[in-house]
Amino acid sequence: MLKILMLFFVFVFCEVVLNSLASCLFFFNLEVFLFLAFTVLKKKNYKVKNYQINFVRLDLLKKKKKKKFYYNLKKGMEVLINSEASVHSSSLPVVLSPTLVVVVEDACDSEKFDFTEFETAKYELDLSHLDKATEEWSELLEVTEEHNSEKLLKIYDSIKVTSEQLEMWAGYGDTTRALTDEASTRKKLATVIEYAESNPSVSVKTKNRLRVITKLLMEQSLSLSLSSSSLSSSSSSYDPSGILLLLAAHGNVCNVQKEIGIQSAYGLVTNNLSQVIEQQSVENSILRMLKEYRRLLVEELYKTFQATNNIHSIALMNNELSDTIGVDPIDDTNIRSWGLPFHWKVDLDRKYFTQFYTVDHICLFLNAMLREKKLSFSKVIQQMEHFFNLTLVTPFASTSSSSSSSSSYHHRYRYAFLSHAVDSSTGDIRPQYWCWLLRFLHIVQFCTADDLVEKRRSCVQCFFFL
Repeated sequence: MLKILMLFFVFVFCEVVLNSLASCLFFFNLEVFLFLAFTVLKKKNYKVKNYQINFVRLDLLKKKKKKKFYYNLKKGMEVLINSEASVHSSSLPVVLSPTLVVVVEDACDSEKFDFTEFETAKYELDLSHLDKATEEWSELLEVTEEHNSEKLLKIYDSIKVTSEQLEMWAGYGDTTRALTDEASTRKKLATVIEYAESNPSVSVKTKNRLRVITKLLMEQSLSLSLSSSSLSSSSSSYDPSGILLLLAAHGNVCNVQKEIGIQSAYGLVTNNLSQVIEQQSVENSILRMLKEYRRLLVEELYKTFQATNNIHSIALMNNELSDTIGVDPIDDTNIRSWGLPFHWKVDLDRKYFTQFYTVDHICLFLNAMLREKKLSFSKVIQQMEHFFNLTLVTPFASTSSSSSSSSSYHHRYRYAFLSHAVDSSTGDIRPQYWCWLLRFLHIVQFCTADDLVEKRRSCVQCFFFL
């Protein structure tokens, strides 16, 4: 009886202490208390430098919670934070929170996990990835005659378009309105549909993209009426009127503008299709995004010449570089060099690869794709783990320890690697670790003494003669 009373008073005392500390340390909670209490009871010496973190010891968790932990670590990991902690003889040195994973290293392992040489490695582009084929989302989302884009007119007739919505679309030079009334807007939308479905010069890709838009708008309309759709749980809802008006705003103009309208609408409806994102491999997702990124960078390169902002001259520059940078040429019968200087073609490819499509810019772009959830964070981490396991111990790590071949060592080293890979303040993957992953995908390589631009020129010439 006396022991029970003593335990009760200890519990009350701990609760009082916890409440008092909580007013000073707003991050302090029961999990932290259990973590520290376990430390005191086991007479371990922990030195935790991070704050605003929830700590849970795996050896305090029940069996079911351990399974949930490993599931969250595998599927729901958003941010890895490296907590510099001194832990003596700790088993399973991992700490969990639903979106924050903290790797606590054993003090005696700190010298084994030296990433200095790894983090100072120098990388450059591996231009062979420019010629790799990528799988379009329009190829993953099967479309047939059932999704003929002429059905967009029926969807347009079923929605209500307000005058305020029409006023949002400015015409050429922002001096007029692109859309004036519902009837003329419908006619403009019809010209885009006719171009995609009937024009003999249109590409299969463009035709399928407009059909993907039709398919998704039809399925969303069906899900709203029946509350059931194959994509209803995995895709974001989008305003059909906004998509249709975007297409119509690019109607009754040149075919290049129609292509831009279809491409823009396609990007809007497919950007957050988590179902499709999860189906694609990390390699295909990255290659597809980088191909689109290269196309957009042509416009950034064009701006440096301070030429007239005209889509036909941008198309001219795109087609001049298309073979070199691995993008599709634009079918434009009105190509002209509006305001471009006489010497604009001189070393154009070198300027592109040295100032725009660089290793640093690729890393920044991929982190932006992660933040916008166009690239699956969990799948990227899984891919890094996969390549890490293939290499067992990376060539940058010291293998002097006699326990380096043990599973325990590799377990701790893997989590130390992942904790270094992600910036704790932003959640971005650090550039050096992006490069480590991209090297396995043959997108970057270790620096060489070769002139990459000259090699690429020779490669393109060989393809031309073949």
